[in-house]
Amino acid sequence: MEVIYILFGWVLGILSPVIVDYISRSYSKKILRKTITSELKDVKIRLVLLPLRVNSHYGTVKKSLFKWISEQTQNFNDLESQFDEEINLEVLNSMIEKTSTEDLEAYYSTLKRDKPAFHFKKMTISIMDSNLMNIGILDNELLTKLLDVKFQINAFNEEIQNVGEYLKMTFDSSMSDTNHQIIEKAIKDKNLIISEKAMLIVEKINDII
Repeated sequence: MEVIYILFGWVLGILSPVIVDYISRSYSKKILRKTITSELKDVKIRLVLLPLRVNSHYGTVKKSLFKWISEQTQNFNDLESQFDEEINLEVLNSMIEKTSTEDLEAYYSTLKRDKPAFHFKKMTISIMDSNLMNIGILDNELLTKLLDVKFQINAFNEEIQNVGEYLKMTFDSSMSDTNHQIIEKAIKDKNLIISEKAMLIVEKINDII
């Protein structure tokens, strides 16, 4: 009987570090996923209205965009702090179901600007970046999705950087009118690409949260 107790104690002594490590890793994984998910939710909230702002200024709003925005939130409650004087929460909410596509596009076309100026902010994922050494403890499927989001955010930020360089060129008084028009078109194209990338990032975040 004593031999059994000795063997049991020996086995328990061997397994104890493994059990402790497993519990520790499981807890760390849970906390890491929770904090990264919280950060991604914040990124989503900051990006989800960007396509509407861009397209409304260019007169390229489609009803499908409103439906997309509606799908990203629950009664827009999460987005209240993101609305400004150009995007009225109540008007937007009611228009999606009650307004025809033509009237909707006409309304937001009134916001069109000849030379809209956007002050895009680069997206940061500091929590994810600071935990790159530990992110490997997450499940492979989740890890793949997170790295994809990180790649898309980097691409998004690069486009913002490119727009900033183009904007600097518009202040060059020595530039010909033709070149100014070329630069302005490039800025518009880049802004629309930024809008599309914002939608892509939001959808990829949805797969995670």
